[in-house]
Amino acid sequence: MFKKPIILALGCSFTNADFKSHLTNIPEEERGGWPMWPELLQRKIEKETGKSYELINLAKSGASNDVIFKKFIHSLSKYDNRIKIVLVGGTQWMRSHVVITDINYNPQVKTGTSNYEKTYEKALGQTWEAFSNKVGVKNIIYHNLRIMWTLLNICNDKKIKFIWNQLLCPLPSAEFQKRILKRQGVTDSHVDDQAFTDQFFSETILKSPYAKLIIKHKKRFYGLPWSPKKPWDWGSHMDRAEKIVYPKSNLDNPGPQDIDVHPNKLGQEDIAEKMWKEYGNYLVKN
Repeated sequence: MFKKPIILALGCSFTNADFKSHLTNIPEEERGGWPMWPELLQRKIEKETGKSYELINLAKSGASNDVIFKKFIHSLSKYDNRIKIVLVGGTQWMRSHVVITDINYNPQVKTGTSNYEKTYEKALGQTWEAFSNKVGVKNIIYHNLRIMWTLLNICNDKKIKFIWNQLLCPLPSAEFQKRILKRQGVTDSHVDDQAFTDQFFSETILKSPYAKLIIKHKKRFYGLPWSPKKPWDWGSHMDRAEKIVYPKSNLDNPGPQDIDVHPNKLGQEDIAEKMWKEYGNYLVKN
């Protein structure tokens, strides 16, 4: 039986086909349910090539790049040569994955409900309290570069078309990191402001052993210092997020319950158009 070639999509909530906004003060149809950027690209690819693809979107809200890597390897072992295109929606680099519980943790948000989740969050906060400096940030940068380097190598070896679209800003600013630590109930006294600058981020990447291959294939990456544009969540897209989807949140001092910066229907279309403009020829050529 003929099986369609596969487009594999990976990422977090910005790519998750099942995403629903946390806002409850807006109509249900405005909280989600629209086609996400991988599906929109699939349509364009099929229209251009006349070929039919199966889209497997394994993106999950809150997923770390560890989870993206895990799902990529699992999919490769399952589908092997049927995978022809891999689309990654890069997430925040500080997120982590605990293997034993298969749970994702985001230091920027307190999400734990069970005792072991709360215990891990506390330990994570204490770790960041001590390592919110150049050592800790370098370790985070290297860890995520290893994931990128490995995915790129595998896709190159297997002749899989690969795009890493860094949709979310990889690391917070120093001021935001201090707010994160305070929310976690620890001090911000060890935060090294220089470790959270764009300059340190870029210099650390260039000094890494992974830079040579990644820079050589820099066109496979979008939204990073060595590639075109900036992450989608840096604010230039606000007309395609809450200002359209969430008009009832137009408050003088909106809080988290009033704002959602996830891309809405127009935002997803915007992401897909940018990807198509940058990578359309690459995605459709033999």
